[in-house]
Amino acid sequence: EIEGQANGRLKCSQEYRHSFIPHTMGPEQRELFRPKGADEVFMYLDYQHYEISMLQWLSNDDRLGQVLDLDEDFYTVLFKLVSGSVCDTEKKRNMCKNFILPIIYGASAGSLARELEIAQGTAESIVDRVYKLFPTSLKWIKDFADSVDTVGVDYLGRKRRFEEGHRAVRNFAVQ
Repeated sequence: EIEGQANGRLKCSQEYRHSFIPHTMGPEQRELFRPKGADEVFMYLDYQHYEISMLQWLSNDDRLGQVLDLDEDFYTVLFKLVSGSVCDTEKKRNMCKNFILPIIYGASAGSLARELEIAQGTAESIVDRVYKLFPTSLKWIKDFADSVDTVGVDYLGRKRRFEEGHRAVRNFAVQ
């Protein structure tokens, strides 16, 4: 499911008879799952920074593209670009994952400070730095949101109705 998920994430459910979705399986199930024979195969796809990559493609943001093209973890690089510090812990990397999409999708510094349990000034610095790093992407998504009155139409022609000024318009643009 795409609609209604936090930060544009896809929601998976166990509704398919002839397939499986790893995100809905527990660790015990994953360990036991193997193909039965040489003629039976399975694929496991885990998109990394899916929404970020899609935003870069939609907005043609060269700077964001340069960061994505590095042979390094996107969130580790982004943490360093935003904070000036090395991202040397999983906690720092997760913090980066937890601020980038909310900022892209229009979160204020105040809501970011509450959500991440950080000082208001720190949140303001993070938001400001992200906007300075990727002005092309953020302008593209703002322009998309501003162009939607009550019905948005995405790149693929999918339509969705919104209340005026609804934040979900920004999510919809990338989803």
